[in-house]
Amino acid sequence: MTRFFKWNEFGKLKTSADISGYLPGREFRHDKFCHYTNLKAIDNILGSMSFHMSNVSAFNDFCDKEQFGNDIEQRYYYSLCFSSGINENLALWYLYAGMRGNGGRIVLKSTYIKKLIKESLYSLSVIENGKIVHIKENLEKDKDFKITFRDIIYFQDSEHNGITDLKYNTMTNHIFSTKEFDLYRRQNVGFQKNLIWYYEKETRLLIEILSTELKKKIDTVFEQDRGSVKVILNFKYDVYSNISINFAPEINCIDMEYLTKNYKNISDLLVLTSKVNLSKYHGKVKMDLCAKCNKDSKTTDK
Repeated sequence: MTRFFKWNEFGKLKTSADISGYLPGREFRHDKFCHYTNLKAIDNILGSMSFHMSNVSAFNDFCDKEQFGNDIEQRYYYSLCFSSGINENLALWYLYAGMRGNGGRIVLKSTYIKKLIKESLYSLSVIENGKIVHIKENLEKDKDFKITFRDIIYFQDSEHNGITDLKYNTMTNHIFSTKEFDLYRRQNVGFQKNLIWYYEKETRLLIEILSTELKKKIDTVFEQDRGSVKVILNFKYDVYSNISINFAPEINCIDMEYLTKNYKNISDLLVLTSKVNLSKYHGKVKMDLCAKCNKDSKTTDK
């Protein structure tokens, strides 16, 4: 029997069933959902009104990647990650939005995250020589793919044998059975990460390809090394017009002439909605992370 717990009772959870009773629905209770990336990516997202969901085999967290199975099994999972942290996150600014601190983040409220997930069209595609080649447009839910949106639980081995320490939002649990957490992990693939990644406060949109026919086509692309397989999420204008953009801290002013020349789609959103803003910390942060680098981060906006 599933027992339901109050928000502040996370520390009382003891079994896999307890987590299953505690988590459902909480993924939509966050005030903001933020996607940190570089300005070029944001401009492309706005211009195409789409997100490109990446294959989990590209994850830089090996433990995260391995929960999806072996190299072949990983091919059938695609993710889009949001941070639900209310405040700006310094680590996310520089690790995901660019080492020079001149990227941005897309911000959506809960109402529009729901619309993004439920009302968008999903396509399975290959990015080949910079061009999008569709494997199948307009994927059918529960036939071609399964979609799950859920908060990540963070964990680490406890100092006490048989116990796994858990962290979720601002709360911790130091009494959780390792055996029960292993059961939860097997039943909820894709929604646990090691505690070192806690700063992300991630809510993950996960696509699992179900169709045998589509899996065969994905295998062919991987085996022929033809390009990068993506699930493309095309969202509607209602979502687009309710997107907000925050610039990273090292952008000190909004230069319309510069935006119009280099990031026309960001400029267009600013003109349409006025929802493009500087960081609360603009002019207050100078990390200079690339001062001693031989090579810029791949996510650095150029």
